[in-house]
Amino acid sequence: MLRGAQRSEGRIGETVLGYLTGVLSHVTASVEIWIPVLARSMVNAGLLGSSRLPPEVGAQKAGQDGAQFTLIGNKGANFLGRT
Repeated sequence: MLRGAQRSEGRIGETVLGYLTGVLSHVTASVEIWIPVLARSMVNAGLLGSSRLPPEVGAQKAGQDGAQFTLIGNKGANFLGRT
């Protein structure tokens, strides 16, 4: 879940889920990520390139031949955005 989004209207489900993921984030980094951390993670991933991502990121290849891409979960993006 993305944390820190500024919305013009409130979303009840998102608010409730935000409290739940906020508590769970103290146990695991895989349930939510703050927008500034995600942005830094994307910049760092772009600068490094998929072949030079550290193993702690847990990057996975996905897609089909000719249209492959790299997936990074919240836990890996949190790691990459904080280094």
